[in-house]
This record gives sequence, structure tokens and C-alpha cells, in this order.
Amino acid sequence: GAASYLNGVRRQNHRSVITWLKRVQAGDSPIVDQEELAPETRAREAIIFGLRRRAGINRREFQERYGFDLHQLSETAIRTNVEAGLLEETDTHLKLTKAGCLLADSVVVDIL
Repeated sequence: GAASYLNGVRRQNHRSVITWLKRVQAGDSPIVDQEELAPETRAREAIIFGLRRRAGINRREFQERYGFDLHQLSETAIRTNVEAGLLEETDTHLKLTKAGCLLADSVVVDIL
């Protein structure tokens, strides 16, 4: 089913379109699962999605938004993947290298 994420809360609607429609028509919520994410979980998920962007993650903006330094959350994973040539780190950004783009799922698993 459709999922949404707003203000730190992840929601998922019923997978069955028929069930979803019946619930909505009955005036019931189509939401079957709702989870409020802890601040660290939100920050880690932001790393995962941010690394998939071509520009990567702006380190200052990340810290301002989530209250964590990237290294505070994933020091070992960042260092290991930079040394392996899968991540590139500058004073301002953290991003996947060309090789890292091919192995993005592995990099993400390390960060989690």
C-alpha cells in the first residue's frame, strides 16, 4: 500500500485497494501501520536517501536539520567506505563515488 512520511511519522495504507476503498467509504482510516521515528533513526534514513542524490549530503545542513554530525552516527562506516573508494568526503559534502554508486546498497547497509 501507499506510504507517507511527514513530521517524523511514517504511515502505511492497507495494501489491498478494495480494502482501502471499503475503509474510506465507511469513514474509517485506511492506515494500517503508523510509526513515529526516533531522531537518530530519522537521521540515519536521511543519510541513506541523501547518499542516493548526485550531490550527496551537505554536512552542515544535515547537522542543522537532524542535530547529529555524520561521523557521530557512522564514523566507522564512513571511514571504511572512503578508504574503499566508495564514498567521497569533502569539507562540505559526503557523497558516493562512481564506484560507490554501483555498490550503494552495500554502503547503506554499513551505515545502518
